[in-house]
Amino acid sequence: MANKTLILLSTLIAFLVMAISGLVMFFIFQESSLNYFLGMKKAGWMNIHNISGIFAVVLIAYHVAMRWVWIEHVILRKKKMQLSKEMIGRRRNNTWFLLFFSLTFATGFLSWIMGGDCEYCLEIHDKLGVVLFLIFLVHFYKHRKSFSRKSK
Repeated sequence: MANKTLILLSTLIAFLVMAISGLVMFFIFQESSLNYFLGMKKAGWMNIHNISGIFAVVLIAYHVAMRWVWIEHVILRKKKMQLSKEMIGRRRNNTWFLLFFSLTFATGFLSWIMGGDCEYCLEIHDKLGVVLFLIFLVHFYKHRKSFSRKSK
């Protein structure tokens, strides 16, 4: 139980660092005359975003793999079962979260592979990232009890 909590906490931290650095670049440096924010240039924020993004992708992939049976049963509906309204809401949120995370990752990775030359990829990535952060807030709110459970 302690290992799962450590992985969840590490995933949360990596995602938040990635999201906050991305939001800083999106809102502060986009078409702005600011050269520095909190003592760092945009390149410094980009390095933080990329490094934390790598950790977040690996940890989120592991997080999804740990819950694959649940994903098969609830999201992919391998077993037909009656779902409560709460479970339907979680299913919907988790599906949107996985979809937007995958699209945000794909556009960011494509831009990174192309050396930042794909401006359309970055535009799409930025907007998807903002929506992803909002979906993450809902996801975290719905799963907040996972962090407060005491290990038995």
